[in-house]
This record gives sequence, structure tokens and C-alpha cells, in this order.
Amino acid sequence: SDSFLKPDPLSFFAPEATLVNKDGFESVLVSLRKDLSREFVAQKNLMAHQFMTSEIGVPWLQLDYRQLTPTTDQYQQFVGQINTIFGIVKNANMVISRVDNQNVTWTNEEERNVVLAEALWHRSYWYYRLIGCYGDLPFVGKEVTTAKLDFQTHSRWAILDKLQKDMEWAVKWLPEATSIGVPSKAAGNQLLTKIYLANLDFDKAILSASEIIDNQKYALMKTRFGEEAD
Repeated sequence: SDSFLKPDPLSFFAPEATLVNKDGFESVLVSLRKDLSREFVAQKNLMAHQFMTSEIGVPWLQLDYRQLTPTTDQYQQFVGQINTIFGIVKNANMVISRVDNQNVTWTNEEERNVVLAEALWHRSYWYYRLIGCYGDLPFVGKEVTTAKLDFQTHSRWAILDKLQKDMEWAVKWLPEATSIGVPSKAAGNQLLTKIYLANLDFDKAILSASEIIDNQKYALMKTRFGEEAD
């Protein structure tokens, strides 16, 4: 019977129905935290892609950049990275764009700001990675809810300025202590330090790095560690 093929969903995960309180926004943040593992886990993880597209030139991966064009097989290994990251940015923008919707109920301003700060951290993290690999590219600063074909490229310097402004606000609200996998204030200062360095703002990079180094919860590693320490 054809009726067997008709979907009968038991529930819908729609932003309008889900993103109405902290628990709903948390469900998106959980996905964003999970997506951080894509950097290091699974075949052709994103860090491997960075090695392959950088000046490091790992010889067993790809040295001939003329092969990295849309008409070659090699290109397909790399185009997945930018598509994957923009998909993650989409989820971060969903939180950022909807955090102040009228139908959202927050217990207090701090609850709202902590959620927004983490979403800004995730978007800044992935855009920092994007401009590191690709340079100039479109900056998507809000949720896209309709078909859009007119994306315009932005300067990496303009994007860095935006990331810097976002993270300077976010580190004020990221919590000192978090659960495993949740960006903390130290993670915020670490990312902000990288952004400052990329943006040639070295004095501010010293200050944000010192926020971590001088924190009694952390210490600089001074000896090699792990099973390959020798």
C-alpha cells in the first residue's frame, strides 16, 4: 500500500517550537559542542584538511595546488570542509538570531547572555578557521531563513574585526567553570588571543593570554607528556 510510505513523525524539531527557553537553546549548543570533534575525528577530519591546504605542504597529501580546482577529483576532498563549517555556522547563527525573539522566556539577563556568549564563541571559532584556510570569504552574520544566492565576499580583516568585537563581549559572560566540552572563559580568552594575533593586535593578545596564564586554575606545560613523551 502506498500509505506505508507516508511519513508519520512523532515530533518536530522546529526552531519556532524549540527555541523558546534555555533548554531549547541548549539543545542547539549541544550540537555545536559535538561538532567540535570534527576537527580531529573521522576520516579526512578538518585539521587534516588544513594541513593539505596550507603552506606546510605535507608530501603524501597534496603538494600540487593546481590539482585543487573544481574540475579535479582532489577538489572534492577539500570542498567538504568549507561546506561542513558553514553548516555549523548556520546552527550558531540560529541561536544568535533568535535569542531576543519575543516568544523566548529567559529567567534573567545573565542566562540569556551566557547562551549568546557560547554561540558567539562557536561562530568565532569556525570563522577563525575559515579565514585561516581560505582568506576572504562571505561573512554570514545572521540566520538565513530563505533561499539566498547573492552572498558577497568580505575581507578577512573585516571578519577579524567582527570576531574580535564579538569575543571581547563573549569572554565577559562565558563561565569560569564548565562541564567537559563546554567553552569556558579560558577557552574564550584562548580564542580571543588567536584572533588578536591574527589581527596584529599584539598588546591585547598579551593581555588575553595572561588572563589564562595568571589564573591559578591553569599552568603552562613545561615538560613533554603523553605516551609519546620520549
